[in-house]
Amino acid sequence: MQRCSLHSLALFAAVIMVSCGTDALQVSGEWHFEGLEGVAINKIIPSSASDRLILATDDGVFIYEEDQFTPVGLQGEEVNDLVEIGEDEILAGIRTTTMDGGEDSLFKTTDGGATWQVHMGNYGGEERKHTSINALAQHPDDPRRLYARGWLNVPRSLDGGQTGESLYRDWEWFGMNASLLRIDPNNPDIIWAGGANTLSRPNLLRTTDGGETWENLLFELQIFEAGYESTAYSIAIRPGRSSHLLLGLGVGVFRSTDLGKSWESVFDQAAVLAMANSPRFSRAVYAAGFNQQQTLFLLVTPDFGSTWKTIEKENSPSNIHVNDLTLVEQDGQDVLYFGTNRGVFSYRIDR
Repeated sequence: MQRCSLHSLALFAAVIMVSCGTDALQVSGEWHFEGLEGVAINKIIPSSASDRLILATDDGVFIYEEDQFTPVGLQGEEVNDLVEIGEDEILAGIRTTTMDGGEDSLFKTTDGGATWQVHMGNYGGEERKHTSINALAQHPDDPRRLYARGWLNVPRSLDGGQTGESLYRDWEWFGMNASLLRIDPNNPDIIWAGGANTLSRPNLLRTTDGGETWENLLFELQIFEAGYESTAYSIAIRPGRSSHLLLGLGVGVFRSTDLGKSWESVFDQAAVLAMANSPRFSRAVYAAGFNQQQTLFLLVTPDFGSTWKTIEKENSPSNIHVNDLTLVEQDGQDVLYFGTNRGVFSYRIDR
């Protein structure tokens, strides 16, 4: 694995000014390559520790702090997702290679990554025949209340993964991709889970009672055009208005204003794998994924999907796509971090 030291190389600057009601969202900034060249980044989460990120990659778990990437365990494993339960306590789910091999897929550290232990906690089904943790999410008011995605099911743990039960389907149900899992920050009883079924059609589940009952919205999306890969990858929820949603798919972005009962296409120029809400503009959303040119780009909508602007990275690496996107504040500046299949990039937004 190679390390890149070009942390502060400014590659491209762009300025966009668009109106958003009476406000104006201005996006001006610079692209930077942060590091981990050649490593695929599957998830980036801000840590409770100041100015620190935790990364799930195809070569284990890394901590990014003070411009340094430090491996902290599970190297050689493809880590799909992770959550930070408490100080130095991280739970990580890894990709398994078989449906019925009973492989360990959930690991936990309580010492910041110095040591890891198998932490299956009833995840994996009967006799651990089916073991895959494809996504993890935490209740915003109770970090030990966890939800996960198996191949298609949705398990829950009330004690930080010590024990668990499957709320939707069981571990034997198979799906091609089950990486979408999002708890509504406005109302944590609303949870969205998605991916794709075995026919490559989007799979989208919704619960409004904390997971006790679920609705499958698969047949309400109406986007099944022949030849399109239409996995549901990501979802953005409008602050203060849970009924307003943007759904990122392999065919672009669809919008709902009625809690997923109906959808309309609002963007179709690229696949959207990751989205992040603006902290200061309630209708603004940042997004990224992959385009036909397979270059690095950032999408910005100031009005929750009605209009879109694209910020492309000049001299972008080829064959690149974004798996995850997170926004953090550092030194008074908003910074977007992109987890790609070719390392970590950032876009630092000027105020």
